[in-house]
Amino acid sequence: MKSYRTQDVADLSGLKPAQVRTLARDTLIGQRTARGYSFAFQDLVLAKSAHELLEHGIRFAAVRLALKSLNRLAGDRARVSGLRVRAEGSDVVMDFGSAPFSIVSGQGVLDLSFRSIVTELAPKVIGFTESEEHSSAEDWFDVGCDLDTAGASREALDAYARAIAADPSCEDAHVNLGRLLALAGDTVLAETHYRHALGTDPQHSLAWFNLGVLKQELGKLDEAAEAYRAAIAIEPEFADAHYNLATVLETIDEKSAFRHLSTYRRLANVR
Repeated sequence: MKSYRTQDVADLSGLKPAQVRTLARDTLIGQRTARGYSFAFQDLVLAKSAHELLEHGIRFAAVRLALKSLNRLAGDRARVSGLRVRAEGSDVVMDFGSAPFSIVSGQGVLDLSFRSIVTELAPKVIGFTESEEHSSAEDWFDVGCDLDTAGASREALDAYARAIAADPSCEDAHVNLGRLLALAGDTVLAETHYRHALGTDPQHSLAWFNLGVLKQELGKLDEAAEAYRAAIAIEPEFADAHYNLATVLETIDEKSAFRHLSTYRRLANVR
């Protein structure tokens, strides 16, 4: 996971460095380190959201209270992507699932979703990483994973491509880029990247699994079964590979299909 410094968060979110440090001291964002604070992409999202609240006239003390309420509700900052914050009269209201509730009294009108914040942040993070003096393949891969997880697929694809440009042997970037390309319908290029990954690391079980998914979706069941078997040979407890292989074999080899389905149920603790 790529980490950001206090000044990085301030530059990307619009907050002042002192405000970033205050939120960090409140343990609302970031992690304490020997040299200060370290922040992840999800911390950037929350910091940018705090800045948007300030821009709409909400007092900083109220923003801190809102983020504290969010942490109590969500427990895990990785779960906030479905959150929506809005003004309702003089209250700031947070919609989380089906249970809207009042956070603080404040001023302003806003209708702020974390998805919109991610969309706004993603190109800034790409530009920021590109401007760094020593952006390695690992840095770009980490940025890609962060953006990918947050749903910024276009920017994630860009980051993975930059990781590969920095190090063509970065097999994990090939695998993740291939998955995004497959989702976008470019199956030929997706397979090319899976094959690149396997050329570097023939024991990459996820590359074999993703190749199997691709072949299965294309109706090439023999090739799909071969890929799933390769993934299982490398990682015998790869539950999803057992399940997918079972679905491929169900009309070809019912006995083998049942065996792999039973293995899947055992590994996934499904009854």
